[in-house]
Amino acid sequence: HAFQWDAFMLPFEPITLQEMLELDQESLESFLSMVYKSVASSSSVSERLNVLAYFGGLCKDSNSANILINSSLMHMFVTKLRGSKVANLKMHFASVIGTLIRYATFIGEDVPKTGIIEALTESVRDKNELVRRKSMAALGELLFYIITQQQEESQSGNSK
Repeated sequence: HAFQWDAFMLPFEPITLQEMLELDQESLESFLSMVYKSVASSSSVSERLNVLAYFGGLCKDSNSANILINSSLMHMFVTKLRGSKVANLKMHFASVIGTLIRYATFIGEDVPKTGIIEALTESVRDKNELVRRKSMAALGELLFYIITQQQEESQSGNSK
């Protein structure tokens, strides 16, 4: 179920996916920094959920997912997934992580160092059913990505 976000509740000016992809590096970093600070802050749960719902819409493109999954945001999402006590937040963190993995075509070597597999494995055992489902979906996406990469590497290694 898609959580609708409210532009008036965002602590920054929302931009579209296309606008984000057209930003220069400095503007992109500034924008992502605002998203990071909004989610990492101790603002209300509803404000953070709103930012996550907005951000989730920016993840559904391979170009943006490749940028976002390899940014410091991913490490923070994994940390927040592990540390949050609020089921609704955990569910949205797992959902965004899963969406990023699903759309990414390149996941850098820093992503596994975030503890993503451990965090998702822990969340699969969460007492909240929706957290378990979103975490299992994200873990499935990650395993599918890993297997696909291994198959591509073995095929390119076996080419004549």
